[in-house]
Amino acid sequence: TIAAAQRQARGISLDTYELTNPRARITVESAGRREELLVGCDAPAGEGLYVKIAAQEDVFATATNLLTVLPQSLDEMRERRFLHRDALLASRLEIHRPGGFVQLARRNGGWMIQQPVSAQADGEKVAEILDALAGLTVEDFVSDSRADPVAYQLAVNDAVAQVALWWEGDDIGLRIFFGKAVEEGGGKIFARRGDVDSIYTVRREILDRLSAKPGDLRAK
Repeated sequence: TIAAAQRQARGISLDTYELTNPRARITVESAGRREELLVGCDAPAGEGLYVKIAAQEDVFATATNLLTVLPQSLDEMRERRFLHRDALLASRLEIHRPGGFVQLARRNGGWMIQQPVSAQADGEKVAEILDALAGLTVEDFVSDSRADPVAYQLAVNDAVAQVALWWEGDDIGLRIFFGKAVEEGGGKIFARRGDVDSIYTVRREILDRLSAKPGDLRAK
């Protein structure tokens, strides 16, 4: 600890520790109390990092790994799960692709194909699709504004694939749109959910799961 009295006696200002204009500020609120931590420069020989509580005058040297755990951007702190409900608990599923459409519904503990034919579905294959949807994570946050979905091939009429999910007691459901590749031959595609304006990228492997035709999903 470098007490304020010590600094004053030696004529050392907070500028010496880069705490007048700190490189980072960490604010913590708890039980109505707010504290702000100022992060300054490295101590000599890499022995620590200078920090100071904004409302106090003493300067402290702490471990240098503090900066490594601080997020460098807002995106690093954002939720990366693509779906905020568990797809594995869905009671109805629709998959639309340019080459066809399939609708499935949970019945008596199993899955039934309802359209374009009526047949018993292979529960394991349906579960694989739902598991892939449940495990989707956001690779990149492309836009949070009302961007034109056509630019990403995410419009209702031209999406590469569309999925709709319903849960028990849910009459509205959730639509998901998968669009074009971010780069030709690349591993990421654009995607959006129908309940928000944001556009994201996800791994393109999800399209492989959604390529199953009705005949592929029928119970053998």
